[in-house]
Amino acid sequence: MTVDYHIHTKFSDGKSGHKDSIFAAQEQGLDEIGFSDHFSIVPTEWTTSENEISRLKETMKEIKDSKDLPLKVKFGAEIDYITGKEEKIKSIIDQLPLDYVIGSVHFIKGWNFDTDPEGFDKANIDILYKKYYQLLEQSISSNLFDIVGHADLIKKFGHMPMKDPRAYFKKVLKAMKEKNKTYELNTSGLNKPCQEFYPSRSFIEMAFKENVPVTLGSDAHHENDIAQYFPEAIKMLKEIGYRKIATFHNRKRKLEPL
Repeated sequence: MTVDYHIHTKFSDGKSGHKDSIFAAQEQGLDEIGFSDHFSIVPTEWTTSENEISRLKETMKEIKDSKDLPLKVKFGAEIDYITGKEEKIKSIIDQLPLDYVIGSVHFIKGWNFDTDPEGFDKANIDILYKKYYQLLEQSISSNLFDIVGHADLIKKFGHMPMKDPRAYFKKVLKAMKEKNKTYELNTSGLNKPCQEFYPSRSFIEMAFKENVPVTLGSDAHHENDIAQYFPEAIKMLKEIGYRKIATFHNRKRKLEPL
């Protein structure tokens, strides 16, 4: 079983539509995909707008009801975690008949570190890492999400801390295990300045030892990005010891042979 659960469309900041993405996924030989457009209570140019939610739901229902799909299609969402806004986030989730929810941290005290690299120049990197992983722990403990999105995104622009980040990984994985959560191996990091999967191999090795399940996501914003670097990702997962991949339906997880 090979899945790609992190695909964006034109409903948020993707460049491709659902049909083109499904065809591209078929060409890549995938068994199952999930569309997971951005949602955020913080106004951004890359989130699905409230007045588009009904149309997105209709589009996904039409796709999932189709009798001639070449592969399984799931309805997901990637939603920003914002401290203290858990009820508002839940209200978004409750509007959508989702198969899974990816929880991501893109903001630290209102700063979108994912799209504003200049902010790193004025910051203490070790303090940023500490704050990021504290937010990641909080997002997991909120129990709002099923999948932890790009679990070490803070490294995106190549800034690394003096402190060994494995101390943060340990706390995050403990929270994931307590809440029975999954993380994604997000392959898009190879395209970024960090030139590394999200999360790093050391995180994945620790996760495997803790028996924390993994799923796959390309973070595709164009149909050509679907399943990007998956052969390398799957090879690494198998080298580490993973033999199963997490899949979701109606927010219930199932482990399938990788």
